[in-house]
Amino acid sequence: MHGTQEPSLLVESLAKLISKKEGMVSVGLEIRMNELSNFIENPTKENLLNSRFFSKENTDGRNGQSWFNLILNCSKDKNINLFFFDNATQYENRDSIMYVGIKNQKLQFPNNKIITISGNIHNWRIPFNEMTTMGMNCLEDSLNFPYDKVCSITHTYSEGTMLNGNGNGLKLSTIPFEENIYSKSIDYENYLIFYDFSKENSYNCTYYSKKVNHSKKIKK
Repeated sequence: MHGTQEPSLLVESLAKLISKKEGMVSVGLEIRMNELSNFIENPTKENLLNSRFFSKENTDGRNGQSWFNLILNCSKDKNINLFFFDNATQYENRDSIMYVGIKNQKLQFPNNKIITISGNIHNWRIPFNEMTTMGMNCLEDSLNFPYDKVCSITHTYSEGTMLNGNGNGLKLSTIPFEENIYSKSIDYENYLIFYDFSKENSYNCTYYSKKVNHSKKIKK
């Protein structure tokens, strides 16, 4: 879910762990390349802050503090290859173009593990309202993305806050605590659980946070 902190922190933690243990890793975000062009050419904090992406109005929660921190922190690690894959024009299928962006990164750095962060529909492994998702496009390309090597994660929580778009502009939402199967099953407040790799599931992994925290607006 856009406008939350935990997914960004998970991506950064995994990227740094792979960087430390295995070497190079690719990290991709659901952002248009041309909205970060100056930063891509010269990755400084100032260029990131003044980029088109982080200067425009925050309408869906993506261009908040969490994604800013994720990009900036990953850019400081020489083993992390950042890329941005939301580059469709108005006449193109957005999820298909996202897949092409990820595939191009795979072809450029064939030995890298790839971690992406996007809205929780794009990484579905099955159709969403009869629409072919980015995740489906990847799985259909078994040459570049073998079926048993792709992990699609959804984020689940029991309470907290999020700052994202709900159709009426950016809004801070509060989720009151509600016990669920994830809070009942294991005593840990944060964990990953992997499950059936069959094609019937939207995801094959859940990242559970007992409490979710909203991503703050960028302060210039």
